[in-house]
Amino acid sequence: MDEQKPKQGLLQSYAGNPDNPCSKRQNRAGEAIFIADDRTKTDLSPYGSPLGSLCEILVRVNDEKSVDVSLRNNVPMSEGVRSWIRDRGASLTTVGGMALELSIVPGKEGLLDELASRIEEITKPGAPRYPVPSYKYAGPRTAASLHRLAHELRENWGSGEPEPH
Repeated sequence: MDEQKPKQGLLQSYAGNPDNPCSKRQNRAGEAIFIADDRTKTDLSPYGSPLGSLCEILVRVNDEKSVDVSLRNNVPMSEGVRSWIRDRGASLTTVGGMALELSIVPGKEGLLDELASRIEEITKPGAPRYPVPSYKYAGPRTAASLHRLAHELRENWGSGEPEPH
């Protein structure tokens, strides 16, 4: 098996959406980058760049057993999310905009579900007021996209059912 299996699986999952204007692109090194934030044409400016309220989710397939996931720009942030980042060894940078980076391997897709749950906590009823008004929309959308990505990776890797969250 090679890295084509996860790439093909992600391509089928994300490129099959006719509303997603650019589900796959290449970086400077020619590597395939999959856009996993479930954006539609209405999430893009007239110039094609993502609107500021969108949390971009990008996935790079390293090989058959590893992907790098990057959340960029309007990343819903709270103390719970920061704690998750510290506890799980993910990285957070704020130079040139906020970016949360983590690597996922087979059997660890649940990390994406955990992060999604932390993000969902930001805007759930009864939660403290969040500092960024766009989290009202970005939080639930980002969480849903992370849950979907976890599911798609489990399907591609045959990792089985998710842990309850």
